[in-house]
Amino acid sequence: MQLQILAQTTIRGKVVDEKNNPLEFATIVLNNGTQDILTRKSNAMGVFSFNINNHSFDSVKLIISYINKSTQSFWVNKKEFSLPLQIKLLDQSLTLHDIVVSGVVKNKNSASSIVFDEEAIRQLQAFSLADVLNTLPGRKTEAPNLQSPQTLQLRTSSTGADAMNNSFGIAVFIDGVRISNETNMQSRALSSRGLSGSLLAGSGQSSADVAFNGFDLRDIPMSNIASIEVIQGVGSARYGDFTNGAILITTKAGRTPYSFNTNINGGSSSFSLSKGFELNKKAGAINLSLGFLNSNNDPRDKVKTYNNLNASLKWTKGFSKNIINSFSFNAETNLDDTKTDPDDDAQKMNYSKRYNYRFSNNTNIDIDKNWLDELSILANFSIGKQNSYTQWLLNGMPKGIASKDTTGVYEGYFIPGNYLAVEHIDGKPISYSVNIDAQTKLLKWGSLQNQMAFGLSFNASGNKGLGNIVDPERPRWTNQGMQNERDFNYRDSVDFENNFAAYVQNNLRGKILDKRFNLGVGLRLNAQEGRVNPQPRISFNFYIHKNWSLSSSYGISFKSPSLAHIYTAPTFFDVPLLNLYTGYAKNSLFLVYTHKTSSVSRNLKNAVTYQFEQGVNFQSQKIGSGNLFAYYKKNKNGFVTYTEYLPIDVPVYDYKMNADSTISYFPTGATSKSWDLKRSRMSNGLQSKDYGLQFSFQTKMIQPIATILGMRAGYSISKYIGKMEYSTELASMMAQQKGIVYVDYVNAQTHSKQAMISFNTNTHIPQIGFIVSLIADYEPLLKQKWEANNIYPIAYSTSLGERKELSVEESMSNDWAYLRKNATEEKLVIPSTGFWNLNMRVAKEIKKKIRLSVSAFNVFNLKPKAFQTSEDKVSFYSYKPISLTIGASIQL
Repeated sequence: MQLQILAQTTIRGKVVDEKNNPLEFATIVLNNGTQDILTRKSNAMGVFSFNINNHSFDSVKLIISYINKSTQSFWVNKKEFSLPLQIKLLDQSLTLHDIVVSGVVKNKNSASSIVFDEEAIRQLQAFSLADVLNTLPGRKTEAPNLQSPQTLQLRTSSTGADAMNNSFGIAVFIDGVRISNETNMQSRALSSRGLSGSLLAGSGQSSADVAFNGFDLRDIPMSNIASIEVIQGVGSARYGDFTNGAILITTKAGRTPYSFNTNINGGSSSFSLSKGFELNKKAGAINLSLGFLNSNNDPRDKVKTYNNLNASLKWTKGFSKNIINSFSFNAETNLDDTKTDPDDDAQKMNYSKRYNYRFSNNTNIDIDKNWLDELSILANFSIGKQNSYTQWLLNGMPKGIASKDTTGVYEGYFIPGNYLAVEHIDGKPISYSVNIDAQTKLLKWGSLQNQMAFGLSFNASGNKGLGNIVDPERPRWTNQGMQNERDFNYRDSVDFENNFAAYVQNNLRGKILDKRFNLGVGLRLNAQEGRVNPQPRISFNFYIHKNWSLSSSYGISFKSPSLAHIYTAPTFFDVPLLNLYTGYAKNSLFLVYTHKTSSVSRNLKNAVTYQFEQGVNFQSQKIGSGNLFAYYKKNKNGFVTYTEYLPIDVPVYDYKMNADSTISYFPTGATSKSWDLKRSRMSNGLQSKDYGLQFSFQTKMIQPIATILGMRAGYSISKYIGKMEYSTELASMMAQQKGIVYVDYVNAQTHSKQAMISFNTNTHIPQIGFIVSLIADYEPLLKQKWEANNIYPIAYSTSLGERKELSVEESMSNDWAYLRKNATEEKLVIPSTGFWNLNMRVAKEIKKKIRLSVSAFNVFNLKPKAFQTSEDKVSFYSYKPISLTIGASIQL
C-alpha cells in the first residue's frame, strides 16, 4: 500500500461578530464527523483557511468557537470547498436556542472524554473546579465546601491511601501545561508520623496541605476558563505522567466584553472581573482576569477562613499568517487560616499560606505540509512559596531534649513543660518544562486515511525551601516512639527530578464491511532518573449504524513519585540512657543515645495502571444522545508506607551522685538490644483494582414542554489488595520471654462499592431568557467493608535473627495461641435504604447583559441514615443541610 500525495484544495472563510466586525483568534476545527482533524486560528481580519487533499473528503464539518460567543457547526460539501464562507457568531445568551448547560461526551483525547464549554461552566455557578466536576457520572451534586482541600478521585470508590494514590494519579493541564503537585513537600517527617499523620492540621480539623495527594482544586481560578475536558479512560499518547485521568483546561483568548461575576453561599463568596482587549492590528489581544474567593466557616467569629486571590494575563499575537504566539502570566495567593480563639487558653492557631507565579509561552506554527502540518512549542516556568504553621500552648512536666543530628552518646538538656509549641514547614516549589508537539495532515494510504502526531517533552521539579524548621526548645511532639524531628532543609537535601518523554500517535480511518472505523495506536516513552517506562495506548471505534457505535480502548500509564515520596527526612532514634531530673536543670542529667539513619527512597518505582474500557454510544438527531462505558483498572506499585523495625545495640551507662549534687556517669561496657524501635518507610506496596460502569443520556428538546430530560449514573467496585501480604508487629512480652521478638500477620483487605444515579431536567424558555434545572440524586448503594484482621500468625522471628514460617495448622493450634492478636470484628457500613437528594438551579437573563442565578442544594433538607454493623447503630450519613448559592453576572 503506497502513500498517495494528492492535489489539494483550500477551504477559506471569515469569522465575524453580530456587528460584522472580524474576530481574531477564533478557533476553527475541521472534523470528519467522528474526530477532529485540523485546527486553525483566524487572523486579524477574521480569515482562516485549510489546505486539504481533494480525494480525502466528500464533505467536512467545521466547528467555530470564540469566547463569549455561541459555537457554530455545519457541514461543507465537496463542491462547496472553493466557495468563501462567512460565519457570524452570536453572543452567548439564554435567549438563544440549543444552549448546552452540562458536560457532553465527545471522542477527543479519549473515547469517553466529557467536555464542558463556557456556557455550561457559567450555568453551574462554580466556586471552584470541584463544583464542575461534581456533575460527572457517578458523582454527587453538593453545595460548595471551601473549608478543606478539594481533591478529585475518578472511577474509584476507595478510601485511605488507595484514594490518595488515585487522586495523585490525576493530572491537570492548563493550556497544555501540566500543573504539578510533585513539588509539594508540606509534611512532617514521614518516618515518625506515617502517611496519615504527616500533614499539619489544627485540633479537630483536616489539614490544609495536600502532600502525597492530588492537586487542590481550590487553587485553580475559574474566572478565565473557556472549556474543560475530563479524561477518565485511556488517553492519547500525547499526555503522560498520570494513571487515573486528566483535566484539560483551556483559558480565554481574544476580544471580550467586561465581565463581572459574583456568587454567595452562606459564609462563602466569590468575585471575578475579566476583560479581553483587542490591541491594534499588529499587537494582538490581551486578556486580563482578577478573582477573589473568601470563605468563613462561621461568619459570627471568622476564626476559620479561606482566602484566594488570583490574577492572570494572556497576550496572544499573530506574527504572520502562519505563526501565533501566546504568552501567559498567572499569580495566585492562598491563605487557609485558623486564628487564635480569644477564649482558648491553649492559644491554638494554624495556617497554610501559598504563593505561586507561573510563566508560559506557546508558539503555534502552521507549516501546512503533508508530513508536518502543525508545530507547537510550549515552555513553562513556575515558582512558589508555601508556609505551613501550627502552634499550641503546652503545660506539662519538664521534658528531656535530644537535638544532635549525628549518631552517638551525648548529654541532652531539659526544658520547662510550659511553652508555646510550634511546627513550621517552609517550601519553595520550582518546576519548568518544554513541550514540542507536531502533527501531519490527513493522508491517503490506499483505502485508509492516516494522520500522525508526535512530540518530545522535558520537565523538571524541585523544592528549595527551608523545609521542616524545628526549634528544639519548642517541640510540639517529643519522644514519639523514641523519635524526635530535626531540621530538614530542602534546599540542601532535595535534588531536581528530571523527566524526559517522547510519543507518537497514529490514527487510521477507513471502512470495514462498509462501516466506518477509527483506529488509534500510540506509544509514549518516559525516562526519569534511570526509570524507563513504555506506555502503549490503543483505541478502536466502529460505527455499526448511523446512530450507534462501539469503542474499545486499552492503555498502560505511569505516574512518577513526588519529591515528598522520595526525599523523606532522616530517622532519628533518641534512646534515653539516663533520665535523671532533680528539679534543677543544672543538677539533672539527660543522657541519650541517638541513632541516625537515612530515609530517602531513591529506589521507588513509578506507579502503573493497566486500563481497559468498552463503550457503546448512541446519537440521534430526533431522540438525543447517550453512552455506556464499562471499565477495568489494575493499579500496581502505588505509594504507601509500611512499618520497619530496626533493632539496634544500645550501650548501657551507670551513674553516681557527687558531693556537689552533680551527677557523674560512665559506661558499663555492656549493651542491650532495643527491639521496639520502628519507623514508617515509603514503598511501592499498594495494589488495587477498580471496575465499574458509567452511563449518561440526554434527550433532544421536547418542544411542547421546552424541556430536555437527562440521566447520568455510575457504579464502581474497588478492592484494595496490597502488594505486601503481611505486616510485622512486635511480639508480646510472653513471646519475648520465649525468644520471639517479631510476629507476621496477613494484612487485611478492603472492599468498597458505590453507586449514584442522577436524574435531571433542563427547561429553557429562550423568549424570556429563562432556564430552570432540577437534579435528583439517588444513592442506592454505598458500601464499605474492611475484612477483619487475621489474628493468627503466619511467621515469627527470633532474637537470633531466624525467621520461621508457620503452617495453617500450626498457626491455629493452641501451642501458638500466645502469638495471636486480639480479635477484631469485620466492619461494614451500608445505608439502611437508598436515599435521595434534590437540587435546583434557576437563571434569568435581563437584556443579554445581566444574569441572575440561584442554586439550591438538598432542597427538602433530607437526612440520610446509615446502619453501621461494627457499632450496631443507625446514624446520619454524610448529612448536609439545605444550602443556597445566589449569583449575578454583568457583561458590558
